[in-house]
Amino acid sequence: MKKLFTALLALCMLFLCACTQDPAPSASQDATQAPSASAGETPTTDVTTTPEPTPTTEVTPLPTDEDGKTLIEGFEEGTAAELVSSLDWSGTGYGISNPELSITDAGADLGKGYKVFLADGNAWCQSFTLLGSKVSDAFTKGGTYIRLWVNNQTEGTIGIGIIAHAGSDSAYFDVTNAKLYGANGTEVKVETADSSGMGQGKPSSVIIPVGFQGWLSLPISELCSYWSSPLLSDASKATKLNIDVRPSGYTPETYYVFDELALTSSAVGATREWNNTGSGDSTDLSKSEQIANGMKDAIATTPQVVEMSEYNPTGVYSGIKAVWFDGMTKNGKKTKVFAYIGFPKNASASNKVPAVVLMHGGGGHAFLPWVKMWNDRGYAAIAIDNTGYFPTAVNAGSSETDNQWKYGLPSSLRQDGYTSAPNNDGMYSSSGKVESMWMYHAVGQSILAANILRADSRVDSSKVGITGISWGGVITSITIGYDDRFSFAIPIYGSGYLDEALSWMKDNFAGKDTQELWSAQDRFDKVTMPVLWLCWNDDSCFSVNSNSKSYLDTVKLNADTRLSMINNMYHSHGSGWNPGESMAFADSVVKGSAKLTGFKTQPSGKTVNTELTVDSAASKVTAKLYYITQKMTYSSHVKYGYEATFMDQEWQTASLTVNGSKISGTVPSDAKGYYIEVKTTINGKEYVTCSVYTEV
Repeated sequence: MKKLFTALLALCMLFLCACTQDPAPSASQDATQAPSASAGETPTTDVTTTPEPTPTTEVTPLPTDEDGKTLIEGFEEGTAAELVSSLDWSGTGYGISNPELSITDAGADLGKGYKVFLADGNAWCQSFTLLGSKVSDAFTKGGTYIRLWVNNQTEGTIGIGIIAHAGSDSAYFDVTNAKLYGANGTEVKVETADSSGMGQGKPSSVIIPVGFQGWLSLPISELCSYWSSPLLSDASKATKLNIDVRPSGYTPETYYVFDELALTSSAVGATREWNNTGSGDSTDLSKSEQIANGMKDAIATTPQVVEMSEYNPTGVYSGIKAVWFDGMTKNGKKTKVFAYIGFPKNASASNKVPAVVLMHGGGGHAFLPWVKMWNDRGYAAIAIDNTGYFPTAVNAGSSETDNQWKYGLPSSLRQDGYTSAPNNDGMYSSSGKVESMWMYHAVGQSILAANILRADSRVDSSKVGITGISWGGVITSITIGYDDRFSFAIPIYGSGYLDEALSWMKDNFAGKDTQELWSAQDRFDKVTMPVLWLCWNDDSCFSVNSNSKSYLDTVKLNADTRLSMINNMYHSHGSGWNPGESMAFADSVVKGSAKLTGFKTQPSGKTVNTELTVDSAASKVTAKLYYITQKMTYSSHVKYGYEATFMDQEWQTASLTVNGSKISGTVPSDAKGYYIEVKTTINGKEYVTCSVYTEV
């Protein structure tokens, strides 16, 4: 049973984090290849692809070495399958489908190129391997750069990393000194990330802007460790190359093109005229103004709810309805959002109930058990799919591991003027158009869903809250900065200050545009409702320093805000919604029940002398110190039975004394960081609240 538990836990973890970080390849997989998808699937919606840029400007060609370069692959002879091995992950359970691959003479550098057509929105990562003597022959001749032509005609950015192999030794080319040149020779500022996770928190890929066409060049002398493989320290020994690609705004029926993979002494090839018309927004408003206006429109809009009776749940979930509603606009077209909505049996216009919006995390969808759990507690609830998916079977979303979902509008819902909402893009579309950004849609969808609840005669419109798990917690943290009408908020795992996270999540918030547009903390001064920041004290995707800072910002405006860091909570949807703290907190706000214990003062230094706010209904209060003996750091290693980015330290505990509303004690002399855990018994149930994490 223990092995089964850890295996299931690992699977849940991977699904929650899969949208931005993939698990390290197993021994049975080619470690160079990352996820792809099932070719030939019917496109889920009609979307107009970005046109090829029209030459408008004459430029002076830069000196190049087109005659002297060592070509690895020019894609001139043979089919796509003959030239490149594309990893097929369609049968592995990660919900990834294959793109359609072909050789094309449109959008290439010289002659023909390798076209990757994203016919299915599930194709959120690809990996392409070049085999044979071309690789080893080229590297024996040497060069300064490995250079690749890229034409990005998706609706968002794409992250590209290149990996070299020789036997069991592997390395990815360092992107620190990467060069990016447009087709006219203009140098483009390089943004980097670890979009594939192969850098283990260090930048391993270059972010290619939407609409870009030109050359990506990586110095071949700069090699870095690839996962846990033995390091290939000399590129001249390479016998195999892998190109890892992670699209962000990969709306179906968009594409990108590779061409002219070569070793060269020049970072730029033969230049030509190019007008980069594929990026940016056709408006004079800044992106932050466009986002703010979009959220104002969402706040003022109550969408019509359309029932999808063919997917209405059955059995224990009967009574919950499957519906869709109009979401945010994407590139001039409306989107449709799927949701499950349910009400307590006694809810009526004369017996109004509180309500809650439920936002799932990475790899998840609208979950039926989550809706039922809140309905059974006396709340109306709406669980939306915030990644553009729709069910393919009745009772889809009954468990965390079911795969009865498909990205994009089903055939029955396709109509003129509509397109699919974006999938989770890991924040890498922040440099593109606002209406193509996943987070823009996810936040707007949560506001619209709350409006649907408020408009229902069975709901007390003044008592609508929101909660989200993992990426859903991130969405929740951002949403409450735009919409102050929520009566309570419960971000679980996710929070603000993610650019300061110690886990891999910081890479998703490292980009300049992402930080400027989507840092939740920038709007915490607008958050007036009580918030419960609920998290795991050893989370593999987030870290408690971010949750603590988010709490400190928001408790200033509402003294009923709480922080709860659960030991051995783990990271999954079920682990996120199970703790009783969530519902007890919501009840305290909208039903007037007992409040969770709060901290009137926070600890500091090595002597604990902290004051609490304890509800009169509390029958027992105990306290414990959690501390670590080294500065908190994170790295990828095996913990709890699976490998992920975990805290390197182990929590130690020490006893504290509670006397009425005061906690006293001494922090061990070797402690480098600590927090106080308080357990409060109310009506026979125990609830955890915490002080902030404090560095000594």
